[in-house]
Amino acid sequence: LLTTDLTNPDIYDEGRIVLAKDTVHIVRTSFVWNDAFYTRFPIRNYGDVTVDLSLDLWFASDFADLFEVRGMRRARRGKGERTQHGAATARLSYLALDGVSPCTTVNFEPQPDDLDEARARYRIRLQPRECTSIFAATSFGNDTAPRPDGSAGRRCERRRTPASRP
Repeated sequence: LLTTDLTNPDIYDEGRIVLAKDTVHIVRTSFVWNDAFYTRFPIRNYGDVTVDLSLDLWFASDFADLFEVRGMRRARRGKGERTQHGAATARLSYLALDGVSPCTTVNFEPQPDDLDEARARYRIRLQPRECTSIFAATSFGNDTAPRPDGSAGRRCERRRTPASRP
């Protein structure tokens, strides 16, 4: 389990603060379970005004770590294939020198506003004190990845402790 907390710096436009430091809080929680890599991004607006955000999740794979020992480069390599994507799924694949074609599949929930060969883009509008979550499930070696089940955490609830923010 890996958890990372992020907040925004002061954001300026023409010399004035348009988004005060620590207004938007993003937590990234990642873990491996049943041969898949899961990530959850709860995003919370701690401010008193509505916040419009654009969040890009970038992804790529060269599959080199499957075939090369660190520090050693093979004389010949296979070929990365064009990433295939649908509305909420991206499939990265590679044609190895032996003809085998391993792939990595990433599923997003909810469906991104834009998904291309290297990026899932979300346009998010958060009302004051509102929270939303984005989920991703990544698997290797098959054409399908498990769907990220965001139903349990969709409302961004967590246990309150004395140190928790209001």
